[in-house]
Amino acid sequence: MLLPHRAGIATGSAVVSGAALALTIAVAGKSLATRAPLPMVRAAGLFAFTATASFAAWHAVTSLTALLIGASAWRTIRALLAAFLVGAASWREVAGGADRRTAG
Repeated sequence: MLLPHRAGIATGSAVVSGAALALTIAVAGKSLATRAPLPMVRAAGLFAFTATASFAAWHAVTSLTALLIGASAWRTIRALLAAFLVGAASWREVAGGADRRTAG
């Protein structure tokens, strides 16, 4: 049985829906970080945004390195490093809006 996603039929719609979801999450995180009145609400929003970005980076790097490298510790190390770097970048990006809001 040939499934549509295995034949590549749904690839375009998966990419478009993934990009739309990523944009929605980014806008929601930025909005929450700049408009939340309480620091705890802002921190919870930043954590949620950062956790989803790190989770996605972990799985993306794990999948891509599985194509290139056999099962080894390097695959896990690279996935952890990517998750950390993407998480730090997303925290900085979303929290940067809050810093600009209070600075001006």
